[in-house]
Amino acid sequence: MIEEIGYDYEVAFDFTAKSADKGSVLFKSSNAILYQSSPKSGKLAFWSDGYLNEFDYMFPIGQRVQIVIKGDHTSTSLYIDGKLHQTLDKKILYKIGEEVVYYQSTLVFPLAFTGNFSGQLLNLKVLQK
Repeated sequence: MIEEIGYDYEVAFDFTAKSADKGSVLFKSSNAILYQSSPKSGKLAFWSDGYLNEFDYMFPIGQRVQIVIKGDHTSTSLYIDGKLHQTLDKKILYKIGEEVVYYQSTLVFPLAFTGNFSGQLLNLKVLQK
């Protein structure tokens, strides 16, 4: 069993959501979670390194979409139906005076378990570059 896939990767799958219950998990490992619906906002999100990272995307109910998530050592990108939707990368974690501390929105993609999602997940493809 492969628990996770590291950088540089591309994970693709088709998904049809039946509902959008907050906290629904698509994929999980001991180090990360990919949420169908974030516990906070209901958007597609991932938890990694102790931080929740949310994409500005909610799955449409009853509509099949192709999702591609690409990850490298500086960012995580979301493609929907073949088009780049959003890239999450460097965020300001905090500032102390003139010093700025950043957090990279990266994800080692979890593959150990599928979660408690409500929908149909098909055509899973995992590619490490």
